[in-house]
Amino acid sequence: KQWYQRRVRGGMFVCNVAVLPFRSGENPVQSYNTLLCLRQLQAHSDMVILVENSTVAEEVGAAAKMVHLNRKIVEDLRVVMGNCKQIPARTALWEVVKSVAAIPAVKLCTVGGCSGIRNVSEAVEKTVRSVKKRTGFGKCQTLAAVVATYNSTSQLLDERSEEKLRKACNFAKWNPFPIDFWSSASKLPKLSYVLNCSSVCNSIVSECDNAVLKFHAGAYLHWFEQHGVMKDEFLDAFETCNDLVKSYNYFCT
Repeated sequence: KQWYQRRVRGGMFVCNVAVLPFRSGENPVQSYNTLLCLRQLQAHSDMVILVENSTVAEEVGAAAKMVHLNRKIVEDLRVVMGNCKQIPARTALWEVVKSVAAIPAVKLCTVGGCSGIRNVSEAVEKTVRSVKKRTGFGKCQTLAAVVATYNSTSQLLDERSEEKLRKACNFAKWNPFPIDFWSSASKLPKLSYVLNCSSVCNSIVSECDNAVLKFHAGAYLHWFEQHGVMKDEFLDAFETCNDLVKSYNYFCT
């Protein structure tokens, strides 16, 4: 209902950035927290950019600190979500939402890119490798994507580079126009992308499985009950997770 009112009545669009914890584990209730947050984000957001700490750490380097991970996340967001040459600043977010999260049931996106561009071809090769890794090397399908580039000439990518990125994304066949290429107005020498890919389900399912095991064992539930979070909310979160995975499976077939 809220999604409908925002579009029909011209209200503000909501884009949230959520950070998944490290796969190795950060605290004993991280799986609970992930699903409870996901339930609210799915209900009240137009688009959710899901950032995985483990994935970003692999791209930045093993010796990277949290400040380096946060810097990369922000830089990726600035290039794509900022004002692009072709789009007025006041409508940039709406254009991103319209391009990659047009279907309300499947709006979990991932962001990435590469910096330190010496030439466009090198940036494209690095980005193709990054996209392939995010899509499970062809095991997962992408519903839609936006690619933004900034270089010294502020030009768009050539047709060959665009085709490489299209193949790397492994788009669902039903979408005739799955990708948009933008020339970013950002002053950062960078090529970034936003993908709406079914690979996000792998992390969500992993957290959901851990949460279900703990829930049936009654582990840590009293911590949440002390703050008014009862079992019904956990059950709703599990249902939201299942519906989300089913929706991605449906649109990726």
